[in-house]
Amino acid sequence: MEGILRLTENKDWIFISLLALIGIFIFTRFYFNKYYANLNNLHEFSQVKENFLTFYSIAQFSFLFLISLVILPTFPLRVGAEYYYYPPFVLVFLGLFIWFFFKGFINFLLFSTTGQRETLKDFFHQKLYFLIWFSSIYFALAWLAHYSKIPSTLILYTFLAIFISQQILETHSIFNLLYKKLKLPLYYLFLYLCMLEVLPLIYLYKIW
Repeated sequence: MEGILRLTENKDWIFISLLALIGIFIFTRFYFNKYYANLNNLHEFSQVKENFLTFYSIAQFSFLFLISLVILPTFPLRVGAEYYYYPPFVLVFLGLFIWFFFKGFINFLLFSTTGQRETLKDFFHQKLYFLIWFSSIYFALAWLAHYSKIPSTLILYTFLAIFISQQILETHSIFNLLYKKLKLPLYYLFLYLCMLEVLPLIYLYKIW
């Protein structure tokens, strides 16, 4: 598998899926234009409230789909060498979906039960902001993972470096938001980050 050109005809569903994601991007670019118009300013971006839940759901789905495609060629439970089969992809996607949904649900409970609904909205706005910025990079990696001669492990390590960078930027931004608005002790924020951000990554590294 390493360094071998992946054949397009063997994975039509991946090719069609990537084209569909391009279509989704074009649709969101026009329908949710106010968000894209403020991508250069996080504060202004956070002020846009129209159809937020719909846009966030689309962006999160696209993000999970793309990183699933990037991870797929190195997934240890693939069926022989046929890593483009549906079952491994479904396992990867569902695993990521369940984990991100769980994280979102825990965050919703934490903010809702403490009367911080407005802070919750800003929290997810910041997540959406970084999803949009990094999705184009993940799209390029997904394409290269299946239709280039670049070794899959090299693409995976590149993805991990980019994903960790995204998490660091996102965590820094959210940390500033929570510290300014909630005035929580620093060790509370540290425990929160360890529980929902750091430990899952360590666990995934161990089982991979």
